[in-house]
Amino acid sequence: MDSKNISIGVIYGGRPVGSIGDTLCLTPIIEHLYKEKNSPVTVYSSLSDLFLNNPYVDKIIYENNPSISLSPCLLYSCNIIQYYFAQLGIDIPKGNTPKIYLSSEEINYGMNALQKFNERKRIAVCLTGSCDSKSLRYHLLSPFLDKLKEDGYVLIGVGNENFENGYKFDKSFINKTTIREVISIINGCHLYIGVDTGLSHIAAALDVPQIVFYRNNESSNNSYRNTHFIENRIKCTGGCLKQHLTICEKEKRCMDNFDLYGYYKLVQKVLPLSSKDKQKLINEKKISKPGNLVWEMFYNSDDWKSINEVKNNTQSQRFINKRTCYVINFYLGDRRFDIDTYATDKLCYLKTQIECLNRYKHSLSKIIFNFNVEPSHYSQLNKALKIIPKIIQNTEVEINIRENIGLSYGAFSEIFGTNMDAYDYYIFNEDDYVIVQDNFDEYLVNKFNSLPNCGYLCGLVRETTDIHAKHAGMSSGISSYSVLKKVYDKFGELPYAKSGDYSDNECISQVGQSNAFLQIGYDIYDIREDYRMQMKSSEKQNGYNVVHRYFMWQDKDLFLPTNIYLDEFHIWYDQIGKEYLRMECNVNSTKYFKY
Repeated sequence: MDSKNISIGVIYGGRPVGSIGDTLCLTPIIEHLYKEKNSPVTVYSSLSDLFLNNPYVDKIIYENNPSISLSPCLLYSCNIIQYYFAQLGIDIPKGNTPKIYLSSEEINYGMNALQKFNERKRIAVCLTGSCDSKSLRYHLLSPFLDKLKEDGYVLIGVGNENFENGYKFDKSFINKTTIREVISIINGCHLYIGVDTGLSHIAAALDVPQIVFYRNNESSNNSYRNTHFIENRIKCTGGCLKQHLTICEKEKRCMDNFDLYGYYKLVQKVLPLSSKDKQKLINEKKISKPGNLVWEMFYNSDDWKSINEVKNNTQSQRFINKRTCYVINFYLGDRRFDIDTYATDKLCYLKTQIECLNRYKHSLSKIIFNFNVEPSHYSQLNKALKIIPKIIQNTEVEINIRENIGLSYGAFSEIFGTNMDAYDYYIFNEDDYVIVQDNFDEYLVNKFNSLPNCGYLCGLVRETTDIHAKHAGMSSGISSYSVLKKVYDKFGELPYAKSGDYSDNECISQVGQSNAFLQIGYDIYDIREDYRMQMKSSEKQNGYNVVHRYFMWQDKDLFLPTNIYLDEFHIWYDQIGKEYLRMECNVNSTKYFKY
């Protein structure tokens, strides 16, 4: 091949393809050829706008006989860029992205078009793909979009549609722009939300993060380093992948079955609104002050009605109008030492928590089940999601899913950082302890407020030794928004280790997070004045789990290890060190239990 006469194109049916994604994915190949041959490349394409200002392109012509003729990938499961390189006999790792080059005038065009929203978080939205089976229905997505607008995000409609969807975007450019204009507008946004279509490839080429609804999990092979998505709960069938909506409706349409709540949380993660952002919007009356919101929009209409009825009927039962959020962290992987039941049922902790929340009375404002996950947990996670009720004893249940960084302590920090003053009190717990007293939330709130200068009330306080600082040895417990906010402001988080390693978290997270209350001038207390504390140890003896017992002058439990609740055989030891025999939370107490 003459290095001075390189031409390339994706040819199908005797002519260049007209697909934006297939065409734009040529740009990494063009850059590679230019650097290898030290010569600009002629591109055979009908979409010349995609290559304007590209320093590696000589010219764009619409012909069908380039010196390098590539075939498009007709399988939804292949990675387009890798497929092109493979045809050239070049083996490259996944991770290449297409590129678009904008002039300064084009960049300014996009910013000027969105100038009204200059200080807001802007999201470009396109829910229509090249065929109906790749498109989302607006009437199903509107609650998700409405919630984003309610939070303060600005939604910008982009793309082309052959029908009127009726959704009221903050600003719509649908069917109103050329390719270069819509490229400039997406470039002026902070995030792209849409289906697997040409605009998602454009966003990637501009390095604008994308949240994509893939009609089939395997088509996510065309995702890029800044692409985010949640696996679809229904795998599309062959017919639905190739045909239009009328075919899909005869089956269960995969594009109607996304986890919208999961996608909402994904938006919060990829493009978070800070508390300062929200307060500024509230002050400017661009959004209303958030209250104790219920996720009606992610349930069907019958559920909306029942949830609202439940809220109205139980409002008077809320004790002293305190908004209390109960956060339980779950882990679905292997553990260092575990209870016997877990060997045969990885969901036993979840089932036991649900059972106890149904069994023991409470007046919680919100229950949040957090799952710290790793890729090997996905199959168990899918099973878990199917058994979690939407409401438990008149309280709505929220699900949060995150990477297993910082163990439970990372989850507590993230959830508080997301919700902040939506609640007056936060109760934190781990999945291997259940709460076994009626009205436990009222007890914890009242006990917390009765203790002088209390920052955190937990199951067991460990005093300072040569090995560790004073901290919550059994870290399940309660704190208030006002106290947690002071910790968050000082450290930028509720302190936790930035890894999933247990030894890191034992020191940095368990000790560090609860000791942080002491560092800002508060005290930490435990429940010994009212309840005993039985703790499952990480050791085994003769193959049996070991339980360490504290404050055994009391005869009732508040927090109970799951293995005891499930009546598993165990060996117990009473802890009789001086710090455990003191009968009052006050470290200066002179009242001791005589063993």
